[in-house]
Amino acid sequence: MADVKLMILGNGRVGKTQLFRRLKGLPFAPVSDSTHGIVIDSLQAPDQEEGRFNVWDFGGQDIYHGTHALFLKSRAVFILAWTPGMEERATHLHEGMEFKNFPLPYWLDYVWQFGGEEAPVIVVQTQADKPGDDRQLSPEAAAALDRFRFKKMIQFSAKDKGRGIAALKEALSEAYDQIDRPLIGPGRAKVKLQVADWRNEDAVRAPTDRQRQIISRPSFDKLCADAGNISDHGLFLHFLHNAGTVFHQPGLFNDDIVIDQGWALDAIYSVFNREKRVFPFLKAHGGRFTRADLAALLWDDAGYSPAEQEIFLDMMQSCGICFPYDHRSQGETIFIAPDLLPKDRPYDLIQKWDDDLPVQTATFEFGLLPSFVLRTIMAEIGDQAGLAGDYWQDGLFVFEADTKSRALIEQGMAEKGWSGAIVIQTQKGDASRLLDELARQVERIASRHGLNFELDEKAPDHGAKREMKDMAFISEPNDAPKCYVSYAWKDDRSDAGKAREADVDRLCTEAEARGIRIRRDKSELGFGDSISKFMRELGKGDRVFIFLSEKYLKSPNCMFELSEIWRNARMEADEFQQRVRIYTLDDAGIWTADDRLEIAEYWLERHSAFGEKMAKHGPRIAATRDIESWKRMDRHASEIGDILADIADRVQPRTFEDFLKYGFEGLLPEDEA
Repeated sequence: MADVKLMILGNGRVGKTQLFRRLKGLPFAPVSDSTHGIVIDSLQAPDQEEGRFNVWDFGGQDIYHGTHALFLKSRAVFILAWTPGMEERATHLHEGMEFKNFPLPYWLDYVWQFGGEEAPVIVVQTQADKPGDDRQLSPEAAAALDRFRFKKMIQFSAKDKGRGIAALKEALSEAYDQIDRPLIGPGRAKVKLQVADWRNEDAVRAPTDRQRQIISRPSFDKLCADAGNISDHGLFLHFLHNAGTVFHQPGLFNDDIVIDQGWALDAIYSVFNREKRVFPFLKAHGGRFTRADLAALLWDDAGYSPAEQEIFLDMMQSCGICFPYDHRSQGETIFIAPDLLPKDRPYDLIQKWDDDLPVQTATFEFGLLPSFVLRTIMAEIGDQAGLAGDYWQDGLFVFEADTKSRALIEQGMAEKGWSGAIVIQTQKGDASRLLDELARQVERIASRHGLNFELDEKAPDHGAKREMKDMAFISEPNDAPKCYVSYAWKDDRSDAGKAREADVDRLCTEAEARGIRIRRDKSELGFGDSISKFMRELGKGDRVFIFLSEKYLKSPNCMFELSEIWRNARMEADEFQQRVRIYTLDDAGIWTADDRLEIAEYWLERHSAFGEKMAKHGPRIAATRDIESWKRMDRHASEIGDILADIADRVQPRTFEDFLKYGFEGLLPEDEA
């Protein structure tokens, strides 16, 4: 088996791709794009008659580091590219965007965590165009490098004749000899050759015509059986993965085997390419997206089918790049990409976490804390908690039903270096048991990635046996339910608007007299506050009073609020009715099928009109938020019939007094006595 993996790591813009070009005999390219994600290629091993490197050129931007771990956990040769200039700067700019730099000791620790002392490591100082540019390693980097059994230090320039290229090739040849390459029989050689043929045949086809990007595990087993003399198909598959011939992780994306690894990775990493339109869209939406979003902004134009897009999403979830935040009974699932969440804690967390209550704490100290550790924790919990959780870049908050306990999980990084801690805190209910269960999950995740840690504090051992999937994360029951009012108020100069405003004023006055606070955007929002954020909070309200009017049904903001309530009720009619109290005004035509179709048709026409304008000039002319509003119009058209049909099917209060009585039922403790 002559194939060996070669991993090229380092900060973005350090010159990794230029280094690889020179190894392939290509000239220096003065202008080159930054690598996004992972570029997969192959290279003849220097001074090796039949030896080949399967080369993985990793993008250095920190947003990609998490998924790199999937590919680092195998025997490989590592090239670590660095420049003295980047050692001294915390960030670098590229095309107006800021990216984080990591010092060489970080990358050495990174490889040590996954490859151990047996990993052959070649440290290459790039951009060393002349002898005067050469630098010695810092004491910290030298000590980190000294842990590896095989290590080389090379000064290199991709310019001109390629200073240091001969020394680099010699080091690669020696490193190649460090990797065990067992002999394989004719059956295994036949399977490997067939896989290579499939990949090569697809390489000359257009992306939309490729036929062998993936194969199922049963298909691989049949291929092995037909070849003969392969006793353990699973062990051979693991061998091919370690050599870089295929990609396979048991349990990932239905246990399928990726033949064309570049095909899948290009599709996934292009989502996080900051130069493409999809990235600002994701940032603007707090890391939330649907498959349809990625299709419209990226994947459809690239020729990927819906079935292929589902495969990419499966891989993204398996890698922890995203998790399903909102499982819809109908329509598109909403996902969250943790790396693109807001940086700050949600402002309402202060109302959910009580700093005055006793807490149980477990602190995991990591000498090297990659960003993907918290992201993986968040993805596993978020997959269960969904809308019931609160998420931000450095943490999450959930409430667990069985223990009746709250959990706050956050990461903190050292001011200097790359060490950090994951801190779990729990309070209320059986906080000690929940802490024990969550701590075990963090231990499992860290061990799976081969990361070393010290556990400073931990709750007593409760013999916790529940897996993450068995925990019941829900919204914490609230003794003081959050109440909102949703109505069309911008037309309050009309007679109908003034009457509606008076009714809302009376509702709020009656509620206040009963000790109930009703939040309304007109009085809650001040200058600079986010209207869309308030509307999303309204959608999560425990009780929402809705004044349904013709104006309401044709208002984008009102329909947004109605859609959010419907979505947070999981699009279940009974749950929706428990959360809302509806006062239907005379001009709201909702009672017949024709009435409801007319409203749906209104939103469908608005969606089509806006879509035609974008089709004429392209989506680049529209603001990201306007595109989201356009997509909601289509959602309104498809949802409004079900919502209004259910409202029309329910007995409604006939008078405003009946509405008040019905509206306040169950809000106060004495109502439940």
